[in-house]
Amino acid sequence: MNPILAIFIVLFTVVFVHELGHFIAAKMFRVEVLEFGIGFPPRIFSFRFRGTEYSFNLIFFGAFVKLAGEKEESVQGGFYTKSPLVRFIVGAAGPIINVFLAFVLFTFGFMVPSNVVVGGEGIKVFQVASGSPAADSGMQTGDLILKIAGKEVKTPDDVHDAIGANKGTETEFLLSREGKGVLVQLTPRVNPPRGEGSIGIRLGYAELTREIRSLALGPALLESSKTMLQVPELLRQFFSQVFVSPGATLMGPIGAAQVTGEVAKFGMGPVIALAGSLSIGIAVFNFFPIPPLDGGGMVISIVEGFRRGRSISPRSRKYVYTVGTILLGLLFVMITYNDI
Repeated sequence: MNPILAIFIVLFTVVFVHELGHFIAAKMFRVEVLEFGIGFPPRIFSFRFRGTEYSFNLIFFGAFVKLAGEKEESVQGGFYTKSPLVRFIVGAAGPIINVFLAFVLFTFGFMVPSNVVVGGEGIKVFQVASGSPAADSGMQTGDLILKIAGKEVKTPDDVHDAIGANKGTETEFLLSREGKGVLVQLTPRVNPPRGEGSIGIRLGYAELTREIRSLALGPALLESSKTMLQVPELLRQFFSQVFVSPGATLMGPIGAAQVTGEVAKFGMGPVIALAGSLSIGIAVFNFFPIPPLDGGGMVISIVEGFRRGRSISPRSRKYVYTVGTILLGLLFVMITYNDI
């Protein structure tokens, strides 16, 4: 698949669907929608239908929704004339439809014939952390692991299980280096540094085995459901890593485009799966309780709900949105710098 085309389709789809969610919810609750734009200005052409301007714009990336009365309470039929519950639902609709889109994309991705890794041969050491037990023992990048504690290992799981069973115990590793057998002794750490593992190596198959696979609708739905159930744990790991190394964890549009371009080299299936992951990422990001993100507006709606519908003063709301916008701007600069 052409990488540039893949980048365009993936990023356009996840952003467009997000804004479509807000649009549908606003229409359902009779919030006046001034404009639904496909792409961003400058405008190419537009037409009006049932009180809403539908525009097609030159920067064909995603979409936007412009609601009446987003900042003023006096606009009849506007956003802030609606109840806190309605405003909460309209705000949540974008991220929620992104989650649904992810489920659909994962399902479709499992149904598309893809060249998938089903195994491999030879357990190769791809990286050795400095100062780790593996480095101190003389283990090197490129070594093949043949046996651990006298037992043959054939898969990465075999290696992890053997290391786990010998934590804190001096253990013998039989390696193959340039066709010659090498024995090293090391003691797997019980409490290793974060991100290094017990012996400080990154490993994988020396040679991958691939085959073309696809699933029928039923099994694809089941696998997609399993993938979605793993999302909370993946998010927990993600946020724990953000606090440790935000620069290496967070990714912006430039990084997303780069990853999409790389994944596109492996075919349609991986691109669809990546689009699903990015859709979840956009949903999670927009749930952050920072105005002007959707989550920030949802928090304001909740606060006003507890105040029995009494709105926060326009001055306070403006202050909160200004501070949030500045914070998001700084975050965007940091992420973009890291992406570059």
